[in-house]
Amino acid sequence: MSDRVKKTSRHLTCEHDGDPATAVCGECGKPLCEDHERTLTDPLFSQYKNDYTHLLLGIVGFVVVPAVLLGVVDASLFADVERQLFDQTIGLHTGLLLTGVLTGFGGLLATWFQSGDQKTSARVLTRNPPERALCEECYQSTSLRRLLSVALVGLGALLILAGPILVVQAGNGGLLALSGLGAIVYYLRHDAVLYTLGPSNSDT
Repeated sequence: MSDRVKKTSRHLTCEHDGDPATAVCGECGKPLCEDHERTLTDPLFSQYKNDYTHLLLGIVGFVVVPAVLLGVVDASLFADVERQLFDQTIGLHTGLLLTGVLTGFGGLLATWFQSGDQKTSARVLTRNPPERALCEECYQSTSLRRLLSVALVGLGALLILAGPILVVQAGNGGLLALSGLGAIVYYLRHDAVLYTLGPSNSDT
């Protein structure tokens, strides 16, 4: 919440119990005390901050991992380890390569660039949904976006964990790529909510 809103809320009283307001509902503008304030990390209201994390993860996954696996590490080393663990080769080298590329691709997709007047003034940004104060009624109206956000986090986590588990169970190293897909889902979860339930759509 901005300092201006905080200062304004000090002169208001909560409509529910008359206590001094600590926030104002971001949807309807109703003054709220601490007991009646609900908070929501809202992907529909995008903020951007200087952050190189996703860019670095993208470079590591998309460039460094393939370079190491293809140019430095001998694939036969993986085959030897696989035979010791699974009594056969399972393609773990390929699975790691795919996972690195997919994870890096997700990191790059989640990176934003803001151009400046000069090349040196360009900025690397990451989408950072703000935490909004809402009254109970307005909070309940966001049920669809909250459900979608939780579902995407759960799907991403499920895919990330499923990768190594299925590799062991099925003896197929290529299934490790599921972890890379899970990383993409997690990286882009806020974007998915924004583009699915953006200004042209509404929660029900």
